[in-house]
Amino acid sequence: MTSLVPSDDMLLKEIRRIQAKQGSEIGIQKIWDYIKAEHPLWSFGLKRLREIRKKSSLAPSPGSGSAPVPVPPACKPEPASPETPPPGMVILNLNVIVALRSGRRTFLFKEPIPIEFTEPGAPRQITSVFLTNLIEKREAELVQANAWSCLYCNKPAEECYGIPSVVLTEKPPTIFNMTQPLCSMRSACAREAYGRMQAGLVSPDFPGGDVYHVPA
Repeated sequence: MTSLVPSDDMLLKEIRRIQAKQGSEIGIQKIWDYIKAEHPLWSFGLKRLREIRKKSSLAPSPGSGSAPVPVPPACKPEPASPETPPPGMVILNLNVIVALRSGRRTFLFKEPIPIEFTEPGAPRQITSVFLTNLIEKREAELVQANAWSCLYCNKPAEECYGIPSVVLTEKPPTIFNMTQPLCSMRSACAREAYGRMQAGLVSPDFPGGDVYHVPA
């Protein structure tokens, strides 16, 4: 399985999102836990996360001691929109395939993507931000548009947990995102989903799983 080293901007976005929901007093270990639960392939350390938080003036003041104030569901920040390609850039159509629950339902989106992002050697940090924003936006739209239940506890689904397979150098460039509706990414259901998805990656029957298989 290939790990991804997220950029400082990617981590800063996650810190801000989590602190908006959980309060600015949340500990750095909890922030790390939340990010790893949602992005298990990201590789980063607590020290780096703490430095980014401090440099951006998001760390709590010493001795402040105020209790976190959760953001009401109606006030949760909207998912970040994908970056708009600059004018004049050559654009290709990107197939974004979102497969729900082992392919029982499949959704296809056609998205514009700069041709530079599909070429071998494209800057990974830039393309990762672009694709992460795009996938999160489409997952959020699907959850809002469908009355789905959590796959594990049957509570109303609020989020999706998926592991995308990305092949940008093919024609057409394609993202295949196997996803599961969850009640929350901070629940026992999320841990169950993570375990099942990791086990599925090593299965020859996992759709798109060959992307993650390392030849012997």
